[in-house]
Amino acid sequence: MNKTNRILAAVLVVQLVLLAAINLWPHSESKAAGGALVADFAPDSIMHIQVTGSDETQVALEKTDNGGWVLPAYDDFPVNASTVTTLLSGVQNLTTDRLITESASSHRRLKVADDEYERVVELTASGGATTKLYLGSSGSGSTIYVRLDGEDQVYLESGLSSTSAPSDVSRWVNTLYFNAASDQITSLTLTNANGTFDFTKAGEGWTMAGLADGETLNQDTFSTLLSQVTALRLSKPLGKTAQDTYGMDAPQAVITLHVMEAEAAPAATEQAELSTSLLPSTEEVPEATIAPTATPVMVEHEYTITLGAALDDGVVAKASNSDYYVLLATTVAGNFTAKTRADLVTAPPVATESAPESMLPGLTPEGTEPVALPGVTQAPTAEVTEPAATLPATEAAPESTPAATALATESPAS
Repeated sequence: MNKTNRILAAVLVVQLVLLAAINLWPHSESKAAGGALVADFAPDSIMHIQVTGSDETQVALEKTDNGGWVLPAYDDFPVNASTVTTLLSGVQNLTTDRLITESASSHRRLKVADDEYERVVELTASGGATTKLYLGSSGSGSTIYVRLDGEDQVYLESGLSSTSAPSDVSRWVNTLYFNAASDQITSLTLTNANGTFDFTKAGEGWTMAGLADGETLNQDTFSTLLSQVTALRLSKPLGKTAQDTYGMDAPQAVITLHVMEAEAAPAATEQAELSTSLLPSTEEVPEATIAPTATPVMVEHEYTITLGAALDDGVVAKASNSDYYVLLATTVAGNFTAKTRADLVTAPPVATESAPESMLPGLTPEGTEPVALPGVTQAPTAEVTEPAATLPATEAAPESTPAATALATESPAS
């Protein structure tokens, strides 16, 4: 083989290597314009959604006849329509604009493989056709890698994310389970293993039954309790059917509230009777009298919230105005099941009297006998005598003053 042939052979080898690298190695992002990733996708035609998470958690949603969405595994618990709309709109906006790779060997690294992914989203249309998408790891910025089932191509997308397709049930529902206006509550009773606590609204504050002299209700503690019960959030729906494991026959706590709520009063029915058949044709038909606007009437309603057994992932709860049993987070339920009287009541201050300084141990007030202390032997009081003052013998007597001399020489009156 001459030199020219050797050069040509080497060039051929290089070309073959480059061709293999192009086919096997992930492509750099392509900016070429493309079409929709899911052709002819119609969000309104979707009747069933199933999402599987990387931890194999799964949630299924179904569309109802009236166009709403529910969770069939939880006795058709309602789903937030906005969450469904966000997901379906995101799928509709997926494009093939930014191709990342066509190599199946890159699927696991990008987390869009059949057995390694962030989310698997399956969308079933009314005709039975199913679209299956693999949502992978995040790319640059707010983008993720997406692959359509049955294809090797992976695309970088910005209109969809894993949070748009949650596999956690609670992310699909309205978690506000019980709600009431705290300023319209007139009384509240909490019963748990520590007793029954009755609270009644008194003016702008609250009072508690059974307070002893000097005791007061801790208004800050009660205000926190009230806000917790009037905006009670679930962690997961359970369904409409009671189970023995729910422990509702021996609840951990029962909360009863009386709430003033507005109801529309029946409108006055002052309406002029129209009888055109009896009026002459020349007379005008009288106009109907406009009925006055109905004034809402405040009506008191009673609601009860029962807290049952503690399960692995929360505490069972059931509100009297809901058909559904739900789970509360253990920390949320603990605000009611573990509440004690000491948490709610402020005890009166303990009066302390200090002894006067003269009555301290070892000291007695002047003119009184010493106080005998238990276990202490009092020493006898020593009697102190002052010695008479004497002048030294060598000390000269003081000189007499002139007045004293004059007095000594004066003769007494005879």
